[in-house]
Amino acid sequence: MPLTDWKKRYSVANWMVKIESDTNTNLIKVSAADCFQVRSVSKDRFVRKIGFVDGVTMKQIEIALQNVLGMNENE
Repeated sequence: MPLTDWKKRYSVANWMVKIESDTNTNLIKVSAADCFQVRSVSKDRFVRKIGFVDGVTMKQIEIALQNVLGMNENE
């Protein structure tokens, strides 16, 4: 999914996940994962790893994707 600049108004959108800029993510500014725009991408297109998100953020992304795709963990 694409990343975009974080805006306060995204906090009410359950498909936008805030990603902090830190030494793990290597982002230059606070960003948002837009889970509404999830895409399929070949692994061959990934040239190098830039950074990573922590487990809490990854879980938030997982939940946002479930919301977008109409999936429920308990079903």
